Amino acid sequence: MAFKPGNVPWNVGTADFWGKVKKSDGCWIWKGAPKQPEGYGLFTINGRQQYAHRYAWELEHGPIPQGLLVLHRCDTPACVRASHLFLGTHQDNVDDCIQKGRRKYARGEEHHASKLTADVVRAIRNLVACGQSQRSVSTRYGVHVTTVSEIVHRKIWKHVS
Repeated sequence: MAFKPGNVPWNVGTADFWGKVKKSDGCWIWKGAPKQPEGYGLFTINGRQQYAHRYAWELEHGPIPQGLLVLHRCDTPACVRASHLFLGTHQDNVDDCIQKGRRKYARGEEHHASKLTADVVRAIRNLVACGQSQRSVSTRYGVHVTTVSEIVHRKIWKHVS
């Protein structure tokens, strides 16, 4: 039997699924088991766990092509409303995340492993510009000479003027 949207590809009734969804004018929120810490809903089908938003997509549109993800327009991981979902690649997901401002990178001294501060980076650039060798500056600040070179050439710490 060929799969048609609306037919369930697994031996389970959709009432079990939709009984765990709180519908509204906006997102339809999965109230069943969440997968922490991301908050995506989980649904068990024939003893196998499935993401609730992926199951909702398949109920509406059919099987998900291999290599594609089901992404959220609404940015609500627990949402299972098909009109809030779309297919995309991993790169599409990353691009969507960045475009919507959800991807936060710790940079500079905010990064947990940073040994330097913005003031030290400015000093490193100034010392090298005034003629000190990158090796002597690296020794002075306890960082590798490659780090000094990347600071000077603005490959790292680009955000510091």
